[in-house]
Amino acid sequence: MLFAFDCDGTLLTDKMDKEGQYVKGVIPTIILDRLAQQGHRVVIVSPSPFGPEGFKVFARNGSNDYRWENIKDAMDYYGMDNSEVAYIDDLEANRNQLIKFGIPFVYSPEVFMMYIGNQLTLNY
Repeated sequence: MLFAFDCDGTLLTDKMDKEGQYVKGVIPTIILDRLAQQGHRVVIVSPSPFGPEGFKVFARNGSNDYRWENIKDAMDYYGMDNSEVAYIDDLEANRNQLIKFGIPFVYSPEVFMMYIGNQLTLNY
């Protein structure tokens, strides 16, 4: 599975400690580490300077209007198709756009943590 993450408002990284609430998200970097440990591909599809270290970034286009291009680049890089992608973003407009492009697993950060992230923290 390919997990594609937005950054600002979605993830919570050490780089965000001194930033405002618009930057800080709810998904700690440890969750991304655990997904990768389970064999999933984990990528960042945002050009944010606050992204976590150690994950491949696909940010050819920084505009939210073109987030699909970044995800498509990640899918092409890993040889995956739409059915193997989960997208996580705090912005509803971005999530709705990716649903229209056929991404089957689209989550807000809160829903992701409720159904996937919390299970990863309980299993370690």
